[in-house]
Amino acid sequence: SVRGKGVTSGEADIETGAGSIEFSDVRLRDARIRTGAGKCVLSGTLTGSSSIDTGAGKVELTLRGNVNDYRIEYARGIGSMKIGSEEFTGVGNGSVGSVDAPNRLHVQTGLGAATILFQ
Repeated sequence: SVRGKGVTSGEADIETGAGSIEFSDVRLRDARIRTGAGKCVLSGTLTGSSSIDTGAGKVELTLRGNVNDYRIEYARGIGSMKIGSEEFTGVGNGSVGSVDAPNRLHVQTGLGAATILFQ
């Protein structure tokens, strides 16, 4: 298990296999987050173009701002996804947020789960 607070990065590559990562008060630009069977919990700001890919793992993001600060495109396997107050399960894809948003987020799940909340 790895924990951190106040991490700032121009580019970030975060990956976990079976372990867990928890960061609070992050400021990440162009982040790439990948989990195998592990868990990744982040709170803070993602700017630029970021991606999340979870196999059987779990990703939980709490982002500053609101859904319209981001354009979120997603593809789900049989896993689950929650973006703000919307919940999605089963195979499918789509997008939420503003087309003109300054920040982009691509989320892909396999068996795993992704939760993206806003504060």
